[in-house]
Amino acid sequence: MIDIKYYQLAYGTKQLLKEGRISSDDAYLFFNCYRQRDPVVFNIETTNVCNMSCKMCPRTDQMTRPMGTMSLQLFKKIVEQLHPWSPKEWQQWISFVKEKYGVKENEMNENHFFLYIVPKVITLHGYGEPLLDRFITQRIKILKEQNIPSYFSCNPNNITIKNGRSLLWAGLDYLKFSGENIKLFEKSKKIIESLIIERDINKDPTTIILDIVGSEKDYMKLEKMFEDYDVYMYLKSKDNQWYNSAGTKQQAIHWSEPCQFPWSSMSIMWDGTVVPCGQDFNNEMDMGNVHDQTLYDIWNGEEYKKFRLNHLTQETKVKCFGRCDMKVIGKC
Repeated sequence: MIDIKYYQLAYGTKQLLKEGRISSDDAYLFFNCYRQRDPVVFNIETTNVCNMSCKMCPRTDQMTRPMGTMSLQLFKKIVEQLHPWSPKEWQQWISFVKEKYGVKENEMNENHFFLYIVPKVITLHGYGEPLLDRFITQRIKILKEQNIPSYFSCNPNNITIKNGRSLLWAGLDYLKFSGENIKLFEKSKKIIESLIIERDINKDPTTIILDIVGSEKDYMKLEKMFEDYDVYMYLKSKDNQWYNSAGTKQQAIHWSEPCQFPWSSMSIMWDGTVVPCGQDFNNEMDMGNVHDQTLYDIWNGEEYKKFRLNHLTQETKVKCFGRCDMKVIGKC
């Protein structure tokens, strides 16, 4: 989830900042005023265990923290502190997105995914493979009980009829298969097709999403491959460029704006560590731990206060500077 209330309040200030009509100091003050005191969780990394070695993922050769899986007890403790957006709040958000971003409800692209799906779901992945989490279906059911939509992205190579069917039965709202080349989808095509057919027969609520990272040529092949099925497909930008020296031009809306994670949402890693965003694969920006603190206390605590200030002053020790392509307020 992202804080849709904050995004609406901050939109005008972001535009003024972009046009150079206010300073980053002024924007910082406004952002702090717009920030909700109740925290919003972007994602919960239920496990950082993975059986793949993807070149686009920093865990392959840079992640040094221990491997593990979040306990169900801790997961429940987190979820009990969350709440979904009300129908009224969500309708206000849809109107805002249409007016300010010009993205309609029936589109199917990266910006639509970020603005219409990400804000309402709890993302159940981080730097691991959710399909290797033995508690994943139980976690989906726990979120279902709280009326909070669930979503995760996985590698097509790890899907089977058995684990895919269990996700449909559990009521997963969004299941995304993401890959860096078309070969991954060619290998798993029959299984994905079978799950789509089973979903449609049983009228399961799961939206199946397919994305290719960066390659327009492969994306066109993907479209052709699944053109007869009801799936959500889009071409994904190569983000996380702070670990890729080559760099790639970003097309997504959320990469064109100044980073808002310090004010809009938090990420929780498998061991309970709270970090400002999902880019912190080694927990270098530790804001606190949900084992011994509430989300509210962490979100409104001293570590977060210092972190937000560092975004303005450009504290060089903070990972955001030099290792992330997303603009920060201190550089605007």
